[in-house]
Amino acid sequence: MRSLRALALLVLGAAAPAAVNAVVYKDQVGDIDFHHQLVGLPQRDATFFHRPRREDKASLLYTLSDVGVLGAVNPSTGALVWRHLLADDNTDNDYKEHDTFGTGHVQAVEGEGWLAAGLGHSVHAWNAVSGRSVWWADFAGDVADIAVSSDKPKTDAAAHSDVLALFLEDSHIVLRRLAGNDGHVVWEHREAHATGSNAAPPTLKVASSADKAYAVSVAAGNLKVLTVDAHTGHRVEEHSLASDISARSDVLFVGSNLVAWTDLGRTKVKVSVLGAKHQKHEFALPEGTDSVLFHALRTNGAHFLVHTRTEGNAAHRAQVFHVDAKKGTVQKAYDLPQAPGAGAFAVTATSADSDAVYYTRVTDDEIVLVSSASHGILGRWPVAQRSALHTSGAAAAEVVARVGGAGGSEGNYAVRTAVLTANEDWVLIRNNGQRAWVRPEGLTGGVAAVLVDRPESDQLVRALEEEEARSPLAAYVHRVQRHFDDLEHLPAYLQSVPGKLLRSVLGGSSADDATTPAADAFGFHKLAILATRRGRLYALDAASPGAVLWNTKAVDVGASWTPWEVRTIYVDEASGVATVVGAAAGQSVTVKVETGEITVSDINDNVSGPVANAILVNSASGPWLLAVPEDGQIPGIAVDKCPTESVVVRDYTSTPTGVRGVRFVASDKACTQETTWAFTPPPQYRIVNVATRPAHDPVASIGRVLGDRTVLYKYLNPNLAVVAAIADESAVLMTFLLDTVSGQVLSSATYNGVDGAKPVDCLLFENTFLCTFFADYTVASGNPDVAPQTIKGYHLAVSDLYESTEPNNRGALGSSTQNTSAVEPLSVVSQDGVSSDDSTSQLLLPAISSATWVVGSRLTSLAVTQTRQSITVRQVLAYVPRVHGIIGFPRVAAVLDPRRPVGRAATPQEIEEGLVPYAPQLEVDPRLVVTHERDVLGVEAIVTAATHVESTSLVLAFGRVDVFGTRVAPSLQFDLLDRGFGKLSMLATVAALAVGVFVLRPMVAKKQINLRWQALM
Repeated sequence: MRSLRALALLVLGAAAPAAVNAVVYKDQVGDIDFHHQLVGLPQRDATFFHRPRREDKASLLYTLSDVGVLGAVNPSTGALVWRHLLADDNTDNDYKEHDTFGTGHVQAVEGEGWLAAGLGHSVHAWNAVSGRSVWWADFAGDVADIAVSSDKPKTDAAAHSDVLALFLEDSHIVLRRLAGNDGHVVWEHREAHATGSNAAPPTLKVASSADKAYAVSVAAGNLKVLTVDAHTGHRVEEHSLASDISARSDVLFVGSNLVAWTDLGRTKVKVSVLGAKHQKHEFALPEGTDSVLFHALRTNGAHFLVHTRTEGNAAHRAQVFHVDAKKGTVQKAYDLPQAPGAGAFAVTATSADSDAVYYTRVTDDEIVLVSSASHGILGRWPVAQRSALHTSGAAAAEVVARVGGAGGSEGNYAVRTAVLTANEDWVLIRNNGQRAWVRPEGLTGGVAAVLVDRPESDQLVRALEEEEARSPLAAYVHRVQRHFDDLEHLPAYLQSVPGKLLRSVLGGSSADDATTPAADAFGFHKLAILATRRGRLYALDAASPGAVLWNTKAVDVGASWTPWEVRTIYVDEASGVATVVGAAAGQSVTVKVETGEITVSDINDNVSGPVANAILVNSASGPWLLAVPEDGQIPGIAVDKCPTESVVVRDYTSTPTGVRGVRFVASDKACTQETTWAFTPPPQYRIVNVATRPAHDPVASIGRVLGDRTVLYKYLNPNLAVVAAIADESAVLMTFLLDTVSGQVLSSATYNGVDGAKPVDCLLFENTFLCTFFADYTVASGNPDVAPQTIKGYHLAVSDLYESTEPNNRGALGSSTQNTSAVEPLSVVSQDGVSSDDSTSQLLLPAISSATWVVGSRLTSLAVTQTRQSITVRQVLAYVPRVHGIIGFPRVAAVLDPRRPVGRAATPQEIEEGLVPYAPQLEVDPRLVVTHERDVLGVEAIVTAATHVESTSLVLAFGRVDVFGTRVAPSLQFDLLDRGFGKLSMLATVAALAVGVFVLRPMVAKKQINLRWQALM
């Protein structure tokens, strides 16, 4: 009987993860979660409409965005057809260390059904319809530019177009021709360029003609053209076009048979036709020109348009030019009149073989269509929903001439235009001026986020706090006035009651529920404040469908495109204001979370150098954010803002010099700083990660109940930090557990064979900390004659902290009657009553239980779920780049428990506890993937927040590309009714019982009366 019971417990223990896993049912997809499937801001020269095959009637909208995503969008609906993050490393899908924002090149191959793209070290070919990889080639240098060769014989339909790829490798400019069918190198040409300590790397562009390939370089102010034979790769010549190039942005265009650039004062535009005896043509630009954009097709250089803007993008105008490639001449055709705003232009060809080119002009008010033949307006359509355009000028248009159409009537042309707006939305506008769809691509590039309650949801709490601080009479008057003010919401509330009752009985999605804070009884509709590296702030509804409530420009990153580095976001829910702390001076702002209204903050204006962190401290004048610079030298603080003596400010700057703690002491005249402790890793070690406990980390139980009903007491110290340091030469990783009050090292661990080039991530919560890293592990062969095999892989090391390894024993605290602290250790008393003088015996060190698992894929962006009281089982969340999903490991005995028995079977007590034998590998169970089948791309951080119900935690994932939000219930929703709960059946049962009681009550009463009379008789 006992064996059967043990077997049953073993089965239940093995099934424990299924009971607390992250299973998402089909009817919950889109109801409890949302997913913004994004591509990023489209680049101006890498966005276009294209028919994948000649026989296709419909086109797709292709783009290579600023975040390195190549994708195809359905122009009719705005839905993604396919996409790829080209910034991935093709070996293990980890993100490369170098920044690829705003780079990358793509070009369509007419009539062959594939696209060529280049980013980083790789050149790709993708099927234009399905997005599948055709071929992939990696090289040593970075891809500077690509072009499709134009020497394919028109009579040979089976011939493949090739790709010309230009690289910068060390001190050489390398031009390669890659075969279009498989990507092998047809020929390679190397050319040395000038190098030096102060010499900047050259800017490179490539162009091709029927028999020539051109490598255009800009270095040290010189604009040079290298001509190479397109068939053999032999050098033909090299000549200089200009020597007065002041900036790389002065080169406007390289493609087809054209090179265009401007002078220093933006007074002229200069054009040279490649292969035309080095001729240069100069044309005057309008007076007051501040910026110039060049619009031409890389495959058709017969026409081009020069788009000029005035200072501040107040107005813009354009000039159209014609090119005679045979004669090498360029002539101005006509001018387009000036219009207000920045404006945007899209150039479109009717077909690859036609010389006809259309120009679509997009302004804040209208869309105008003209052709390269004349300035006559072919169509003009007002824009229904006005919005300013993005200064990048990224626009793409598709023009279709209707059958039998002639003249200048708008009805003769069908035009749809995809344009980027100033608030970083990608929209498609149809002929009627209406928006067909809107994609919030500005959400990409997220750097920080926080989940907070809506201000309205805490209005009652704030009102009660305000009344409590007043006199009884003033509080009573305030309450009466508040009740009268609430009457204005009564009509709307009464109107919503029938709908709520119907949804309560018949069921309905959470999207149908009232999303007002007053109706958010469960706390699911929190606000997600998201900051992006482009300097924008977004507010999203954390519930489905993740609607963007507002977005605003917080910081101007400037023309240099310096990314906005956000250190922290602190929200004062009492005032409804969020403070966003940037790394640089002048890049901190405060925003009203309800409306998005921005005010500039001076939190780090007095800090010299970049800010590493901002810590909330208490002072005599109230709480405030203390900006900590990267060098750890905190500037002087006013006496009234000096942190109180009980506050310890910790500097967690992950620098090679170490980590230190600082305390502030207030006096009558000054606020002085004292270094309470300093931690420095051993020589040759550098700090790679520092982890601390979350701000909201309550503890529901101080101990863990074992199978025999004894208790292991947890080591619960709120002042803990985990520091990970690595020695690159010896490939050794060390983790240190620090007490941040005293700086004492509570424990340390060493891991060998760790790859320092791979990132190390750590997480600390309650009495657990864990780290992930890439290292060697040994696999035994099972044969004593065969040596063990060493394999590289990702590791997950988990450690639990307890006060003692013995159950029902609290260690030194168990027999102590005196208070203790980190700065005043406990004096341990021996059995004979004598205090020990040994200082090491006075330290209350935790007992640590550790285990390490090998994971089949890298885990990044570690986070842990949060609930109000932490009664619910914790779930460790991590992003898996290989599968583009988020996995949730439950903190139960069968998964991440270091106490799992090693090398032996579990005892009956361990089986009852749920422990199963330890296995060195940790499989990624698909049932644990909280993103289920969604393809969540480019996650770099995960934040969690507690809701108003104990069972549920909110999760928000963001980063380079996508934004994903969901709700997880690791212990199932024990305090909420399931959506499938039979409310109608319950009501029918209650009604039947009521009817039965109503019918049977008189019968029962009559029977009781008769029984009493019978007893009397």
